Amino acid sequence: METYSLPPGLGNLHDRLAFNSMWLVGSALFSFSFLGIGSFHLLSGWLSALIVIELLSRARRLFSSKILICDLVSLVLVFALRLLLSLEFSSPGTDLPATLLTWMVIVLFFERVERGVWRNWDIQGAAIFILSLFAATIKLNTLPLLFLPMIWLLKHGRYSSTLPARTATGLAFLGPWVVRNIFISGYLIYPFSELDIFNVPWKIPIDKVVDAEKWIQSWARIPGRHQSEVLALSFHQWLPLWYESITSKDRTLLLLGAVSLVCLASVAFWNRLRKQTLPGSGWFLMFGVILAGCLFWFWQAPAMRFGYGFLVLLAGFGFIPMARLILKPGRLMRFLAVILVTGLLAYQSVGLITSLRETTFPARLFFPLTYPSVKVHLEPSANFAVYIPDSGDQCWYAPLPCTPRVEENLRLRDGSLKGGFLP
Repeated sequence: METYSLPPGLGNLHDRLAFNSMWLVGSALFSFSFLGIGSFHLLSGWLSALIVIELLSRARRLFSSKILICDLVSLVLVFALRLLLSLEFSSPGTDLPATLLTWMVIVLFFERVERGVWRNWDIQGAAIFILSLFAATIKLNTLPLLFLPMIWLLKHGRYSSTLPARTATGLAFLGPWVVRNIFISGYLIYPFSELDIFNVPWKIPIDKVVDAEKWIQSWARIPGRHQSEVLALSFHQWLPLWYESITSKDRTLLLLGAVSLVCLASVAFWNRLRKQTLPGSGWFLMFGVILAGCLFWFWQAPAMRFGYGFLVLLAGFGFIPMARLILKPGRLMRFLAVILVTGLLAYQSVGLITSLRETTFPARLFFPLTYPSVKVHLEPSANFAVYIPDSGDQCWYAPLPCTPRVEENLRLRDGSLKGGFLP
């Protein structure tokens, strides 16, 4: 991306290059590789700092009489970020920004639900709308977030004077992403084989798209095995193997999610017995989006790093009824707030200090670590030659074009790399 902007049919060179993420486009733009001193992965760290500052700024309300549950949730999310995704701060990968934007959208919507203004359209509502759209262009596992702007538009915005502005905003964010999908793969969304509606010359063959779908699902369930073997297993067969492969931290997160669902069901049943008023529609909408995100993740590709955005929220959602009982103004609340904030800052500080290495910190303070170098060799294709790594399946910063394997009949469209690739 840093050298060749948008070659049509790029996914024909290697299927991983067809996974379109606007975050990678931004990372390439701000890598400053033209300086000749390596690539700077600035966006993930910048976004993390921005959102952490926003989340921590909400902590000040814990010391006042205007306490919202979403403020406590914000602090818990900062803790979860350090615990689960700290290794991604200097990476151009898409897991971190997708997770952070999911958290930010839900926190903003949560605040509006607590204030009783979630139906209103204002600056904060526009931010939720824009961040949901942007998250969808970064990683497809955030698609359930789009339920929020969709329900807004369908239920409250059909006859609104702001409908044209909202529509234009949606097209501005999704339009370039869809066009880029078509250019690099020939599909509206890759790898969704059901959305095969274009017939461009560089379109990836449908059988390869289906194969990519199967590999994504199978690798997320049981990495290291062939997709035909994994997908042949029944749910009861692959679930224990998947559970054994995840870390103890991830198992704890899943356990908290299950406890959360039990707590919510118990509270709903208790309210029904006592004939108490159930929460408003905003609460149900928020929980519905979180639950839909978890189900979409588990059904499509249950790799834990893909699901942190919704799983962390689900794990905490069931404890909201308890928080509503204890989070009341008073000396006890202020004392708990001091303990929580102090503990969080201490945890973050200790984690930062222990992660520093005397041998590498002076260099990494100014420059990121360089990519590994790999040995490559040339192999001929139909009308050009392709670099292939001697070992492994990653090219890193090897000369272009480089791919782990040469696809049969792969050829250039017009004799140049910028012209793109034909299957």
